[in-house]
Amino acid sequence: MQENNTSSAVSEDVAMQLGTEILRELGLTDMFSLSAIRRTSSEYTLVASLANQMGIVNAPAGERVELIYMKNIGGQKQTFSQQIEDGTTAREYDETVFWEMIKMYFDNDGLVEFVWQQPCSVTLDTKKIQPISLEKAVNAMSQFMEVSQNRYTYAPLGIDSKKVTIRIDNIELGMTCIIGPDETYLAIPVWEFYGNIEYINEDGDVKYTAVSGSNEGQILDEPVAYNSLCTVNALTGKRIDRSLGY
Repeated sequence: MQENNTSSAVSEDVAMQLGTEILRELGLTDMFSLSAIRRTSSEYTLVASLANQMGIVNAPAGERVELIYMKNIGGQKQTFSQQIEDGTTAREYDETVFWEMIKMYFDNDGLVEFVWQQPCSVTLDTKKIQPISLEKAVNAMSQFMEVSQNRYTYAPLGIDSKKVTIRIDNIELGMTCIIGPDETYLAIPVWEFYGNIEYINEDGDVKYTAVSGSNEGQILDEPVAYNSLCTVNALTGKRIDRSLGY
């Protein structure tokens, strides 16, 4: 029996170069922006597929670089988060509210998977708008956190709320889609607050948890990438509930 030791790891820089070339060939360079870069592992790579066809069992899982591009709205970048990907019900991916997303997966063989999704059609309003200031958005986020994060929030997880730290590590102003009236989808500007909820366990180790989304109720060893803790409507100053889509 032969051994397959071929590594399928590819650098993020190479993947981004390839992704840019693909968008250029498709004529989409000005229409989409790179929103996320993640490393994933998958049993399916070109090398593993050929190995399996040749009868080589236990072909190693390959590491891939995933690039996520989202369509710009009115020339502005569309925000991405784990909560958007989870979907409006936080568990059903098909219900996600966004306007066109392209996912590309690369390993050392090049492009191994390409996904282009358009879950909804969006009508743009061309009137001029003025988003609220970052200061007002921070106040709205803080008010939401004060109400939603308390000892009752973490009691089901057996966590002492006094040992919990809500850490915001990135704030982004961009566009997003929400559910509108009469089965329509509205494109609006939002302030997106990214970060993680961490706490110190009994052994003194830093752990992470989530109170919403696909990781809800789980105790994690690593922080969640692109994890939105709060989305604030930049027109009204009100929080958008990603689990509802508005």
